[in-house]
Amino acid sequence: IQKYTIIPDYKLLDKSFVVYILITADLKYLKKKRKSQYDLAKKLKKFDFMERVDIVSGGTDLVAIVRVKDVEEFDKVLLQKIQVIDGIAKTQSMIVIHSQ
Repeated sequence: IQKYTIIPDYKLLDKSFVVYILITADLKYLKKKRKSQYDLAKKLKKFDFMERVDIVSGGTDLVAIVRVKDVEEFDKVLLQKIQVIDGIAKTQSMIVIHSQ
């Protein structure tokens, strides 16, 4: 057994709006600052709305899962907290419309 967990009722917690965000890192900036994608992931994970951050391969560098109340809250989170982080070059958001 590695851990015990609970499954929250996100509707009751008013956090039922889920978005996957594909993040492209500004690798030149990170290298210049002697930082890495790991540092960027750690910074993102500190936000309370951030459910998960993974470093991936392919056409994007990180995938983040954000859980908030609604689209209005997501708008603020994306524009005022995520996209302003130094080291993030661009984002692409995918809103979850159904989850199993």
